[in-house]
Amino acid sequence: MQRRPLPPSVASLLILLVGSTGALASAESAGSLREPLPLEVAADIRGHNGRSPVALSPDGEWVAHTIETVDTVPRATHQYSATGFPLAEGDSRMQATVTNTKTGESIPLGGPKSSSWAGVWSPDGSRVAFYSDEGGEAGVWIWSIATRKAERFPGVIARPFFGYEIVRWSADGERLLCKIVPAGMSLSEVTALGTSLDEKPTFKKVGPDQPSVIVKKSEPADKSATAKPAPETKARTEGDVSWGTSDLALLELKTHKVTRLVERAHVRFYGFSPDGKSVAYTVLKGWESNSQQPNYDIAVVDLANGRKRTLQSDIRLGYGIEWNWTPDGKNIAYIASGQVTKGSIVVVPVAGGTARTLKAEGVPSFDPGDGEYAPVSDEKGENFYAVGDGELWRVNAETGKGSPVGKIPVWKIVSLVQPFSRLSCPRTAARAVCSRVLRLRFRERGDISRPCRTAARPAFLR
Repeated sequence: MQRRPLPPSVASLLILLVGSTGALASAESAGSLREPLPLEVAADIRGHNGRSPVALSPDGEWVAHTIETVDTVPRATHQYSATGFPLAEGDSRMQATVTNTKTGESIPLGGPKSSSWAGVWSPDGSRVAFYSDEGGEAGVWIWSIATRKAERFPGVIARPFFGYEIVRWSADGERLLCKIVPAGMSLSEVTALGTSLDEKPTFKKVGPDQPSVIVKKSEPADKSATAKPAPETKARTEGDVSWGTSDLALLELKTHKVTRLVERAHVRFYGFSPDGKSVAYTVLKGWESNSQQPNYDIAVVDLANGRKRTLQSDIRLGYGIEWNWTPDGKNIAYIASGQVTKGSIVVVPVAGGTARTLKAEGVPSFDPGDGEYAPVSDEKGENFYAVGDGELWRVNAETGKGSPVGKIPVWKIVSLVQPFSRLSCPRTAARAVCSRVLRLRFRERGDISRPCRTAARPAFLR
C-alpha cells in the first residue's frame, strides 16, 4: 500500500511533546508507536512560533496558529526588523494561518512575502485579529471568516515583542487592546532604540604574559566580629529597557478611535478585567544586578477616566505574564517567578492594600523555571489551581494551604490551558496538558474527553 504524505496544512499542526523518563517505552508497550514517522512526512513538517497561541475557534471548527517558514527576516537591530517584525522568537518569517479542523483547509493570513503572526479569535468566532507587516510596517489586521478577507486597523503601527503579546479582544468584540508605536515617534525612531547590530561585547586587552581571566576570592568572615548581619535587601534593578518602549492602546473597531492608555513604557502584558471596565498590565523595570531576575510593576488603568494606579512595584516575574484576574475582578494573583524566587502565589487587592503571599508547608514551587504560567482561580475565588512538581495543586486563597488534586502515573502535567480571549474564564474549567501526547476535545463548558485510546482517564478529569 502506497503511503501518502500529509498535506502541509495538516503536517504543520503535528506537535510532538517530549515525555518523561520511560514514557516512550510505555507508549511502545501500549502499542501506540508502531512505526517511524515517514521521512517525506517528517521533512514536510514546519515548526510553530513557540509563544504565539494555537487557538481553537469557539465552535471548534477552526484553529488559528502561526507557522515558521523557511524564509528569514533581516534584522535592523537585535530586537526588530525594519518593518517592526519582532525577533524574540528567531529570524524565521512567520505565517499566521487558520486551518479547518474537519476538512484540513488552510488559509494563510497576510501576504505571501510578509510576516504575520499571533492570530486570536473574536469572542463570537467570526473574526481573527493578528499582526502583519504587509505593506512595509507591522500593523493590526482583522480577518473575517465570512468574507475571507483581512483589513488593517488604520493609523497605528503594532509594537509587540514576544509571541504572547497578542491582541486582546473585549468581551463584546468591539474593542482591541494591544501595544503600538508611541505617539510622536516614527517606526524608524522607535526601532533605533534597539541594540545595534554593530554593538559587540568588548574585553580589556592584555599582554602575552598577562592573565585573561580574573579570579576574585572572598575571604571567610571574621568569627570574632560581633556586628549583626545586615538585613536582607533586594538587589538594585538595572539594565536598558528602552528598546521595548511602546504605548498600550485601546482600538475601537467601529469608529477607529485610538485611546492610548499607557504611553512610552516597556509594557509586557495586559488584559481586560472580567467586567471590562479596567485593564491590568505589567511594565518591565529591568533586572536585578548580578542576576537575570526581571522586576516588574503591575498596574491598573480605569477605562472610564484613564486613571492609573500601580498595585505593586518591583515584583519578581519571569516574563511579566504570570498573572491572572480573579473572576470577581477584586484581586490579581501572580506566581513569583525567576531564578531567585520560590514560586509562591501572591494575591494583590485591586482596590488597594497589602499583597498576600500564599505559602504553606509542603506546597511546591509553581514556577517551572521558565515563567509564563499563571494561577487559575475557581469561579468563587476560594481556591487557586497551579502546577507544581508535575501535579495539579489546589491552594486555598485565604490560608495558603494546598493539596495535590491531579496526578497521572508516568505522565507529567506541565501547565493549565485557558482560552486566549480572556485571562480568566469562570465558566471554563482548568484543563491539564501533559508531557506525553494528549488529545483534548474542548466543549462549551470545559468538559474534557478521553485523552487518548491507550490511556485511562485520570479520576480528577472525570
